[in-house]
Amino acid sequence: MPNGTSPPVSSLLLPHWRYQPKLKGLSGIYLNTAIRNFAFSLSGIFIPIYIYQISQSIRAVFLFFLIRNLALLLTILPSARLISRIGPDLAMLSSNFAAAFFFYLLTLASDHPQILWLAPIFAGLIINLYWPTYHSAFSSVSQPERLSREVAQLNNITQLVSVFAPLIGGLLATELGFNQLLWLVIILLIISSLPIFLDEYNRKEPIAPLDKLEKEILSSKSRPLFFSFFFQGFRMVIDTAAWPIILYLVIPNLEKVGGLTTFTLISSLVIINYLGRRLKKFRIIPFFWGNLVRSIIWVVRAAIANPFLIALTDPGYQIATIFTDLPRTVLIYQLGKKKTFSFFIERELSLHFGRLTATLIIFLLLSLNFPWQITPLLAAGAIVLTTVFMIKFIRSTERQSVAN
Repeated sequence: MPNGTSPPVSSLLLPHWRYQPKLKGLSGIYLNTAIRNFAFSLSGIFIPIYIYQISQSIRAVFLFFLIRNLALLLTILPSARLISRIGPDLAMLSSNFAAAFFFYLLTLASDHPQILWLAPIFAGLIINLYWPTYHSAFSSVSQPERLSREVAQLNNITQLVSVFAPLIGGLLATELGFNQLLWLVIILLIISSLPIFLDEYNRKEPIAPLDKLEKEILSSKSRPLFFSFFFQGFRMVIDTAAWPIILYLVIPNLEKVGGLTTFTLISSLVIINYLGRRLKKFRIIPFFWGNLVRSIIWVVRAAIANPFLIALTDPGYQIATIFTDLPRTVLIYQLGKKKTFSFFIERELSLHFGRLTATLIIFLLLSLNFPWQITPLLAAGAIVLTTVFMIKFIRSTERQSVAN
């Protein structure tokens, strides 16, 4: 402001139209997220399977994700600057358009397989234009004393909407084919764009210069946290790309794969409610035990050969994931509230480096004819390192708080 005073909070909420918005706070973003998550849940677990069916190669699946993760890394900073310039609503709308075009290219790939390699380039914009915006918006309006409950409630909303989506997606893909399923996803993504502009939140936040982002990530205080994010990104690739293929190879039935995923989502809703009511801040104990169970499950997956037992590990893994992800999400929003939009970009950079590293390593190992069991072992190792670095960061932060 010219007189040196700060602008009123209301000026950060910029209506898009001349009339008063009908939805309060982030209601439009939440509604968009619910519909969008339903769309992605219809198809998400089946995308690696679809790529595998077209290419008939597990290595090709990881080449697809390698291109996608390289695109993620290359577009994160330009995306951040674009978000700062155009605001969250237009950024989210652009992400939805990129997602719709991504799925459109996948529909073409069934008849023209070469188009398959163009699609992952647009996947970078899907994530980079949406999730940093979403996380920044949520952290800026959340109430610190109710943060864990708000995170749990938001997870409940998205899970309730999406709980039967994998089963529905499996049925549609089996009965009508993948292309019809992908067209439904495209339509839902377009519909989900409408609520974005109906709420009052449209806060534009500046992004720090690249040298400051690098300095923050590499600082001795923050380095363990961002190493933890790096190995989280490493593990996420195996969850999203490798596990659907493993599941499909042991259960070559899309309906059963979707049904198992739906059963897992239903089981996790109770745990989310239970943990959300009890967490006030990040807690090491649930985070540690959740990751310990997840790492053991990945080792078990590498060791057993029975398809039924491998599939049976999925509900246990996803329930353990809640004990890890909910405390970490609370911590992320607490840090984001203090450090603003740039923190979420720093986090995405670390995640993207981890994703790219994982896909490159797995692609090379598969090219050298290593057995598939190496992938679960890599996931277990990444989970252990994620835990070690996160605990190191928390202990360091606690010591600094005591010293101050």
